[in-house]
Amino acid sequence: MHPFRTALMVAMALTALGIDTARLHAQAPAAPTLRLDTSDGLLVVLSWTADQTAVSTRLDVGSASGLSDLAVIDLPPFHREFRAFPVPAGTYYVRVRAVNGSALSAPSNEVAVTVAGCPPLPPTPTLEGFTPGQQIVALSWTYSFGTGCAPDFAQVEAGFRSGASDAGVFPVVGFSGVTVRNVPFGNYYTRVRLVRNGVAGHASNEVPVSVSCAPPPALTSARADVVGNAARFSWQYDGGSAANFTVFIEAGTAPGAADIGAIAAPSGANLGFNVSGPAGTYFTRLRAVSECGSRVSAEIPVTLTAACPIPDYVPIVDARLGVGSPLTVTWEAPPTGGLVQSYTVDVGSGPGLSDITSRVVDGRWMPPFGFSQSLGGTFPREVYLRVTPVNGCGAGPTSAEAHANVACIAPPPTLGVATVNARRVSMGWGVGSEFDPTQDFVVEIGRSPFATDVLVTAPLSATYPAGPSFSVDLPPGRYFARARRLYAGCNERSNPSRELTFEVLP
Repeated sequence: MHPFRTALMVAMALTALGIDTARLHAQAPAAPTLRLDTSDGLLVVLSWTADQTAVSTRLDVGSASGLSDLAVIDLPPFHREFRAFPVPAGTYYVRVRAVNGSALSAPSNEVAVTVAGCPPLPPTPTLEGFTPGQQIVALSWTYSFGTGCAPDFAQVEAGFRSGASDAGVFPVVGFSGVTVRNVPFGNYYTRVRLVRNGVAGHASNEVPVSVSCAPPPALTSARADVVGNAARFSWQYDGGSAANFTVFIEAGTAPGAADIGAIAAPSGANLGFNVSGPAGTYFTRLRAVSECGSRVSAEIPVTLTAACPIPDYVPIVDARLGVGSPLTVTWEAPPTGGLVQSYTVDVGSGPGLSDITSRVVDGRWMPPFGFSQSLGGTFPREVYLRVTPVNGCGAGPTSAEAHANVACIAPPPTLGVATVNARRVSMGWGVGSEFDPTQDFVVEIGRSPFATDVLVTAPLSATYPAGPSFSVDLPPGRYFARARRLYAGCNERSNPSRELTFEVLP
């Protein structure tokens, strides 16, 4: 069978609608008007117009004008366009007839279709390569091709010497680049080729790539802040962080010793990692270790006491619950009190309940933007939750109760400020990037964390980026204040903002 007829038959089989045209009223339609829309590379696109009585179309293809020796194809009903790909190079003479039942129209105008075929695959003009991280290689390239002549895929070749492919040949999904991780250490010579119909095109320029084994970055500004029987270790990195290294907190009974032990901390825990132990003086240091070497910080003498304070309360908790999505909970570490070892997240179907789940989260280290946990599983459309900080001395106060509702997902206001001038207290909160001018805010004030025993304001309007502001005269005492966003359209209040603490002096 001729390849052009094969292409037509495949297209017809894929788009057939299965309509029985024999039962339709037979009336000879007018002759259609045929148009060649595209003949690019191996792609041919034809379209035509027909009168309202035309149901389907018959396509005649010949090797010369007026002939139908290559194909006579009945196309699906009500189609007014035909695409064929890939079409072998050559010239074809095409006409269409409109069909209504058994009635055929006169042939349309004849269109000569010349298929030039595709030119050879273009070489990749420019290949670029770099190593954005340890054991990571990124390659990118550009090229151009005709509309109907796209390659099937690209392949990357890598060798241990120029021109070789002994390190591997790798097909790549996509045509603009690839990033490969966990590349073994070594020196490679890379190039890329485009592949079409099983034939590889010319190789691109060759790019040497060196995957070297670098030690971890140096540890600087190392310190330990002691709170009773625990210390929060923090540090900085001098230079970029290499991949896949661990920081160990070593402790010994003498300078340079590690006879007491070592605790592993993630490389991202440099903002603070909590460690507790018996009262005494220790000689500690931080050591970053990878398979390529290690770096050690300056020595940090630490003296722990027998005091065992529990953590203070968590200042802010928020939760988001989307339709069909897991529950996401975010919170911040307590700014005061004993150092946290873990957090307990209790989730319930109603206020104060924990009937859905109770999760324990590692609280020894502080992520850069606070804690965020995505709790997998199926949740109802509305949940209530609380976060409790815990260490070896006991559990701290449970946070204010957070509320997550699928229909109401506005975030709390951002961290605010409070200024005290005599007995006049002025407060304000930011509205964040989610500002909606139709939303109002309320301010709550109490004499203890999360309390509202002093004042709950009427709804306050806000502007961007200043947010809601409020002033009030208060008698002497210590106060706790927070703001909530009012949800537009569902009569709900957001979870409270981070709490402000201030004191009015006598």
